Amino acid sequence: MNINKTFVQLFFQLFCFSIVISFILYLFNYIYLPSNSIFYNDEGSSYCLDISNFEYEIFNSEYEYIYPESCDQERYYSAFSDPKKLIATEHPYQTRPIFVVFIYLINLFISLLTGNNEILSLQLSTFIGQILILSFGTSIILSTFSKLLDLKLYEKLLFHSLVLSSPLIKYALFDPSHQTITYLNIAFMIYIIKNYESINYSKFTILLGVLFLAHRPFLLVFIIYFLYLTKLKINLKNLLLGLKGSVFVLLPYLAYRLVILSFGYEIYDGLTKKWGQFIWIYDFIRGKVRYASDWHCVTIPENFICYFQDTGNTLLFLLVPILSVVILFVTKKFNSNIEVIILMSCLYYYLFWSLIGWYPPLRFNLYSLNYLFVLLLLVGYFQIERKSEKFFLITSNIIFFVSASHWNNPEILNLSSIFKLSLLLFGVYFGIALVKLFNKTSEEVT
Repeated sequence: MNINKTFVQLFFQLFCFSIVISFILYLFNYIYLPSNSIFYNDEGSSYCLDISNFEYEIFNSEYEYIYPESCDQERYYSAFSDPKKLIATEHPYQTRPIFVVFIYLINLFISLLTGNNEILSLQLSTFIGQILILSFGTSIILSTFSKLLDLKLYEKLLFHSLVLSSPLIKYALFDPSHQTITYLNIAFMIYIIKNYESINYSKFTILLGVLFLAHRPFLLVFIIYFLYLTKLKINLKNLLLGLKGSVFVLLPYLAYRLVILSFGYEIYDGLTKKWGQFIWIYDFIRGKVRYASDWHCVTIPENFICYFQDTGNTLLFLLVPILSVVILFVTKKFNSNIEVIILMSCLYYYLFWSLIGWYPPLRFNLYSLNYLFVLLLLVGYFQIERKSEKFFLITSNIIFFVSASHWNNPEILNLSSIFKLSLLLFGVYFGIALVKLFNKTSEEVT
């Protein structure tokens, strides 16, 4: 990964622009359309978010502001304040030390500016951390393809703004969870599929090993990278290469576990012990079922049935961007390998998440499909020449994103006046695209 002056400059531009877009999203999410932000807890039985009032003091004057407060917040904030709690207690996110330390380091700096207001410091730190992650992800994707890197600055900012305002990310920006890293998963997958032959194997696998401690699905990036690199050929050279890469990827994880044990603490994996993520496959092979809830499907083919049913709801949730991508495909706006690489990257993660065994509404489908349709939408958009066509396409999707409720809200489609406006604008785009396609087809016939 070539992090040169151009890459750093692009990253800085995207980061600064993210602050502006995020403020607009904050207003829509929690000031103008707060009911859209409601979601449910792990059991699906009650609401899991409050839009709470907080106070801060500047020059002896007190001010109030509102900010989302999720039921998972305390578990994250406790570790962000003191990372030692990750290993000293049975912390559910002990497996994500790099993500926790990343926010912790930001918080060390921000706390110098906020004084004794710990909650404000943590809110700002997590927000800054999320937009750093997202800006880095977009920088990777744009830099991977010369065609995207050559876009004008305002087009790159538009690209990033649609990612930020997409239904999954627009709420993740203000949440302490790690969901923004799923975008980084896709960005890295896109990068390795495009550049696998020119990547420094040792350095990259070590990097993936570090990132594995932020979010374990980075392991899939290594697996796909290795399969592309070896072209599925089984020989001694490739077996040794796989062994070397596996050691580099898993070494930071093993070292972290040794550190925990050396301090006399216990290794705790809340993702498997509490939610049974992926470990249910081992149980199924042994004929055991240890996890049960409305969101668990831990037998085969039940897991695929649950996942594919959830896929149907996710496609409905992403209605306008999906329809947009279909029209872009029909009108032949996809004519490069960029779309194929994006499709394959998201497909690998789509199949990966089908095996998790715990399927809260839409979440794990969105970890692939949200990015698939948003990225394809953007790539197709930049192929359009007519300004009116571009305007109605992008405007209808932006308004649709604004109208979207939280992905965990029981109302999959928010049939508000804003949503209806997005459909109306999309209808105009559809009409323009259809007339243009008809005229082009008629010219080819004659």
